[in-house]
Amino acid sequence: MSTLTKTFVVLNLVFALAFVVVSATVLSQRANWKQQCSIVQGKLEQEKLDHRTTRDDLEKKLKRQENKANESDQKVTLLTQDLDDIKQKLEQSKLDIQEQKKLVASQQSQMDALVQGNKNLTDKLINMQTMLDTVKKDLGEKKGTLTQRDAEIVKLNGQINGLELTQNQLNNVVDDQKGEIDDLARYKRAVRAFAPSVHVRAQDYVQGGSGKGPVPDVPIAAFVKNVDMSIKTVVLNVGTDTKPVVKEGYEFLIHRGGKFIAAVRVTRVDKEMCAAEIIPPEPQDAVKVGDRAMTHF
Repeated sequence: MSTLTKTFVVLNLVFALAFVVVSATVLSQRANWKQQCSIVQGKLEQEKLDHRTTRDDLEKKLKRQENKANESDQKVTLLTQDLDDIKQKLEQSKLDIQEQKKLVASQQSQMDALVQGNKNLTDKLINMQTMLDTVKKDLGEKKGTLTQRDAEIVKLNGQINGLELTQNQLNNVVDDQKGEIDDLARYKRAVRAFAPSVHVRAQDYVQGGSGKGPVPDVPIAAFVKNVDMSIKTVVLNVGTDTKPVVKEGYEFLIHRGGKFIAAVRVTRVDKEMCAAEIIPPEPQDAVKVGDRAMTHF
């Protein structure tokens, strides 16, 4: 039995009790009970009719409420399905975000490695640029000295050309100056090494004051790796890590196809290369990359 039906039953009981009370009252007052009963029955019928109408209205409202509740349940079901879909999408988005984070972390590691590699390359370039600047500075400072020495050599050559010595005077000069005898011996070895066709050039080399630096115990062979004739500097492919070891002051003779080109003196030594300045007089042919070089005598 529904709540509404129970309510109607209770109301009927209440009205019945009221009817009994009214009837008792009427009888106690000795009224025309039949007439009063008819009146009360009419009222009761009217109240029943009103109650029936009220009940029908309540049932209709209840029906509408049930329909609304069903519609609300359907909406809740749809919303629940939408919520489940959204949850699945969120879970998938979380997985995608985690994959993206892993990818970003991997790319960041690669970027860090590239940055470190670029930093190392930059440091090497800076070191090489510093060394090159130092070499250029040293060569610039020595260029003035070389210019002065060139003037002195020209002056000495003029004096030598102006001297008309006899054979006996030359022999006396050779006997008195042992240093010139050593130069002559080095000159002869240079002639034997490079052939008579370079006789005059080798003689200029000896008279220019070269061949006085330290001489390695074992001859060293090399080739020209770089050259800058504007500052009279060449770079050879030997250094402190090569065998035999190259030291500052060593002199190399540059040659090409058996022809003597120039003499150079080492001014700066690195692990696998060295910088050397061209010893005056200035060579007739420019030194080129790939020219051969060897320690003299």
